[in-house]
Amino acid sequence: DLYGAFGLRFGWFKLQLGLALPVNLWLKGNDVDAQGNVQGEFSSTSIGDLRVQIKLMLFENLGGFSLAFSPIITIPTGCLAGAGGLSSCDKDGEFGGDSNVSARPRFAASFEAGKFLLAANVGAIFRESAQVFSSEVSHRLTYGVAGGYQLTKGWFPFAEVAGQAGFGTKSDCREDPQTGKPVCTSTSSTDLDAFPLEVLVGSHFDLPKGFQLTAGVGFGVIKAIGSPQFRVLAGVRWAPDLRDNDGDGVYDACDVCRLTPDA
Repeated sequence: DLYGAFGLRFGWFKLQLGLALPVNLWLKGNDVDAQGNVQGEFSSTSIGDLRVQIKLMLFENLGGFSLAFSPIITIPTGCLAGAGGLSSCDKDGEFGGDSNVSARPRFAASFEAGKFLLAANVGAIFRESAQVFSSEVSHRLTYGVAGGYQLTKGWFPFAEVAGQAGFGTKSDCREDPQTGKPVCTSTSSTDLDAFPLEVLVGSHFDLPKGFQLTAGVGFGVIKAIGSPQFRVLAGVRWAPDLRDNDGDGVYDACDVCRLTPDA
């Protein structure tokens, strides 16, 4: 992902605005039809859906607890780039994203005690229905729980569990040869395709000059739609500390005396 964000702070008010664009540098696998039958191999390089994210802090460090509202809006750039325009954009997920705008409201909470951090989030995905193999994917509940411990000043290992739950997921879908539209024989929400679940373990490593390296591995506990068999995570983040509490023109990150102005 390519990600960038900036924050605003006015007293107790804290707001962050961010943009993220998924990029598939290389994707290879088996091409399949709507029924899941293998039709050969494929490889591609593509982009996903642009995400516009807002983070609004509702309260912070209240007895160790913090709560934020973090909604996400996705724009179908993956489908537009692959299809070449809105009129050619379909609902079959062939271009690495949704066929329309989606809304993803979410609340995120955390509890910090010394070097230990526990976080959780719950939200929803409101999206246009799309057929993936023999299932029809629509609105979903999302959730996640994570925990980490600051082993050293620059080393923070963590573990995370993230999943989804479908709202009335339809399964056993087949394309009607006359209308070309999917016909589903089951609408049970107990279908495993409606409950992807992934476990991720990794670490954050703080580097000089505001850089941070993240590395980890993840695997699907419930291998449903949206849950990978296995994946490797690696990332680099730059978040410089531009605070200057004593107003002497020297940033706190480089200031020996952060509360006393330099002569």
